Amino acid sequence: MDRLIAIVPKEIQIDWPLIERTVMAPFVDDLRNTPQTQRWHGEGDVWTHTKMVCEVLVKLDGFQNLPGHQRQEVFLATLFHDIGKPAVTRFEDGHYTTKGHARRGAQMVRALLWKEYNMAGDPDKRSFRETVCSLIQHHALPLHIVESPYEEPHFRSIAAEAELSGDYTWELQCLVTEADVRGRIADDAPQLVQDIEYCRLRALELGCYTGPYAFPDAHTRYRYLDGHPISPDYPFFNETWGEVIVICGLPGTGKDTFAERNYPGLPVVSLDDIRNDLDILPTENQGPVAQKAIEQAKGFLRAHQPFVWNATNLTRMTRARIQNLCLDYKATVRIVFLETSWEENLRRNATRTAMVPPAVIERMLGKVEMPYPQEADNVEWKCI
Repeated sequence: MDRLIAIVPKEIQIDWPLIERTVMAPFVDDLRNTPQTQRWHGEGDVWTHTKMVCEVLVKLDGFQNLPGHQRQEVFLATLFHDIGKPAVTRFEDGHYTTKGHARRGAQMVRALLWKEYNMAGDPDKRSFRETVCSLIQHHALPLHIVESPYEEPHFRSIAAEAELSGDYTWELQCLVTEADVRGRIADDAPQLVQDIEYCRLRALELGCYTGPYAFPDAHTRYRYLDGHPISPDYPFFNETWGEVIVICGLPGTGKDTFAERNYPGLPVVSLDDIRNDLDILPTENQGPVAQKAIEQAKGFLRAHQPFVWNATNLTRMTRARIQNLCLDYKATVRIVFLETSWEENLRRNATRTAMVPPAVIERMLGKVEMPYPQEADNVEWKCI
């Protein structure tokens, strides 16, 4: 982590040679060779834009007034904010498109910080890492959220990430986006700056600019953020009968041991056990495994029996399938995301009977999407 923090400027002078030969060395060539549409980025390639954005950031009063650790988070998020562009840039209908670059960038940076800079398996490091990743993933949002038909829940949904990621706020997000806008050559830049100011004012008005909105309870928060037309200020009627524990994490994290120690006596739907029973390898068709898991889960849900669902569940889409199934049966879900350091992860994996190839775990790490309060009544991150 010290290698990473060393590139963050203490004043306004950025050491670009240091950055280019260390942290950004694997990415600079791709960023330099990724063009952008002249209309929105008259400065040219992505690396030129990135440097301009960082130079603007360090001179903003909002950045200079931040505490030290938040300066580090914001600078790194700004440096990495367009790192996903080379992978997704396409030339279509006369201009370059970069659809999905923020999400891709957040996943790339999470894997980079997790594996290469040892920022996993420790609550403080995890908080730092995920604040940076959230700032990257949402860096264009202040420019577009005003167009959302669900503006109020959307503002509060994004702000809720601070409950888990630590420092993330709309205040920091708008700072990153302001630097992004000012660090480009485009005719619409002044209007975009005004859009960011509106975003700041709206977040203040909605009570979620410097932290998460204060919901009366977790169930009300989840149902409101899930899109139900309810008041966020009064408890929503809870008709659920019990809780399903959804454990998530990379192979080798220690999910089985965690479930045994923390939820003794609860039945477990384990995809690993089902694969063993059906004699299906992880690299083979998983359809029969998923079907068997759903059948087991439905049996527990019909009986109003709390249980543990134990699988990797690394993406929001895979978790949503379980969440929706449990909602159909009026069960509450608690998502528990487990992590450990990369070295420890590989060590534990090596002791498994069915060891997963390290290259496969590395690919899975690149797809991780952390769970947030928008996904369930209760969401926990734990380092084990």
